[in-house]
Amino acid sequence: MSSKIMDGDWEEYEEVFRAAFNYDMLTAGGNTLNVYYLHNGRELKGKNILIKLKNEDTSEVNLFLVKVYSRQSV
Repeated sequence: MSSKIMDGDWEEYEEVFRAAFNYDMLTAGGNTLNVYYLHNGRELKGKNILIKLKNEDTSEVNLFLVKVYSRQSV
């Protein structure tokens, strides 16, 4: 399974940026990521998660905290 948080998915609330994970981009099968399935795919499931943070800005950025809230999938 693979998903992505797009730039437009982030919301600022009390000076904190938040975003929810979208759906599985590999819903159609195989290894080809399909952006269509970000909002139309199957729900993400599993016991492990790998989160990669990427900053395309060239200015200095301070990362103070990353929180991940999850629920157990069935």
